[in-house]
Amino acid sequence: MLPLPVIQYMIASGKTLIIRSNESITFNKFVTLKKNKMKKLYFNLTILSAIGMLLFFSCSKESEQKDTGQQKVFQPSEQDVLIEGKILAFKQKLEYTRENPNLKSGEADLTIEEAVWNIEALVNYTYADASAEYETLINDQINITVNLSDSKVAFYDAVNTYDNIVDSIAVKFNQIQSEEKYLIVVDVSVIETDGETVTFGIDPGIGTDGPPGWFNDFGPTDYWFYGQLDGKCDQYIGQGIGSDAAEQIQFKVNMRRSLPEGHSYFIDIKNVYCNPWSEEITFEQTLQCECCDLLNPNDPNPGDNINDYLLFLNYGYPGINNFHDCIPPNEMNFYLGGLEEIVYNIAYDCFSQQLSGKIFVRCDMDWDLIPAGEEYWILHNVNIQYGISVGSGGPPPR
Repeated sequence: MLPLPVIQYMIASGKTLIIRSNESITFNKFVTLKKNKMKKLYFNLTILSAIGMLLFFSCSKESEQKDTGQQKVFQPSEQDVLIEGKILAFKQKLEYTRENPNLKSGEADLTIEEAVWNIEALVNYTYADASAEYETLINDQINITVNLSDSKVAFYDAVNTYDNIVDSIAVKFNQIQSEEKYLIVVDVSVIETDGETVTFGIDPGIGTDGPPGWFNDFGPTDYWFYGQLDGKCDQYIGQGIGSDAAEQIQFKVNMRRSLPEGHSYFIDIKNVYCNPWSEEITFEQTLQCECCDLLNPNDPNPGDNINDYLLFLNYGYPGINNFHDCIPPNEMNFYLGGLEEIVYNIAYDCFSQQLSGKIFVRCDMDWDLIPAGEEYWILHNVNIQYGISVGSGGPPPR
């Protein structure tokens, strides 16, 4: 049974939860091609990929017609068409510049914001499948620094940056030991800039197969250490090493999200960061939420170290009551519901204008330990991503 915040979110956003299908052209194909072909041939794979997609989808659609008696035809929205047109225009310019490296580029330099939008959108359009089936979402971080010209990104540098991003993701993708894996989303953001250079942060989310049951609430054996990948605790200590409460809660929230109907990809991805210790709810690290907080509004005993916040936070001091780094099942479920409340309600209340038209993409929860003499705090913080979902009816042409 899906939690109430997810159901309310689905109804409010008009989204339909669907059973995800493996009928997709995945990033695996790209990695295989990267391995077996010389790099020079990489850019000539469009025809082969298109033929493969035609064969694949003609077979899958034929099977679907036999089962249902009719074929559903995807109808893109006006916004879908406009966004795809903008992406393809950038792609055409990129390919021309790449194929004519000795010609002086006639394309205008890009602002940093333009470079982020176009590169992120094209990577997701070309390789990501937001509706692919997965059990575990693996997040990673890649940084790429680019020189600026008059505070702008030269178009040929944008081309090289795009290619470097794709190559870097392919390396990360190939390192994951899983039979089923899919590139779900790629976030491109600005880490820092000094006017002469800009460092882009690339955050790919790769879905893999994994243990079933992520849709369920936590059960009677789900005693987890708060963080540090220390695994389970209490009578189950020694089990689950390599994971922790932060990771387990994150996995469930990512798996229980509602999915856009049919194939889709994300663009214009934005981040909301939440930290109960600093009482921080920020949009893109710049805009602070003024209307909401992370306190548990139904806490019968505030400040007792039990469910004080929607995210885990415990205050440690000699002799303090109820301090614990082992989170029992009932609290695991409380913090699971707390994070979903933040994802589907509080973030939208805080940043209704900034998140307008965007849906939940994924979250990345981490743990922290903050010492202050004899005092210290242990806690969870989370980065939540939202993006515009663009429907395409099937994996896009490569």
